[in-house]
This record gives sequence, C-alpha cells and structure tokens, in this order.
Amino acid sequence: MCCEGEIDIVRAFLERTQTGINDVCGYYGFHAIHLVAHGGHVNVMRILVEEYNVNTNVKTESDMTPLMYAVANCHLPMVTYLVDHGADINAMTKHNRSALSYASDAIIIEYLMSLYAF
Repeated sequence: MCCEGEIDIVRAFLERTQTGINDVCGYYGFHAIHLVAHGGHVNVMRILVEEYNVNTNVKTESDMTPLMYAVANCHLPMVTYLVDHGADINAMTKHNRSALSYASDAIIIEYLMSLYAF
C-alpha cells in the first residue's frame, strides 16, 4: 500500500494501526519508510516524517537506510527530501557502503558530492 503512494489508504492505515509505525517492520528489518523511499513517493514520505515522526535514518538488518534506497533507485526528489529532513549521508552499511556508493544518476552524484565538505 505505501509503495503505491495512495495517500488516503496510507492515512487510513496509519490511523488504525495499534502499534507505532516506527515499530512495524517486515523481512530483513524493512520498515514502511524503506519501501516508500524505494518507490520515490515523497507525498507519502511527508506523512511518515512530518506527521508520524518516522526516523529518516532507520536501518534494515544490513544497515541500509531510506536514503540509500532513494539513491539506488534514482529518486532525486526523495533524496533531497530525506537529506533536508535529517538523513545521514555518511551512514554505512554492514558492507561499508554509503549512499553515494549506490548512486548511478549523475545529478544525484553531483548533489551528494556537494554535501560533503572537502
């Protein structure tokens, strides 16, 4: 449901959820925020982050962050949103990879590089 970006459905689900959205995770430690970042649904991400205070740096079992999924899937608007809302560009996976190492889009690479202080 979150992957499809259906705002009304997402809101209804969140309002009826008995456990906190930060506590719900699936296989390999994936949370809703990872799926939303992967899909590039900024409108849903706004709800999760701004209304439900979902942590933008939550990690999967392999330490992947929502930012890494957004970068890997070339979702520039999602990348900038996450960075603007506290995503750690220096976070590393268990395999010592950062968000930048997942980038294949030149604009995203340029954007991320501009954030690093040299």
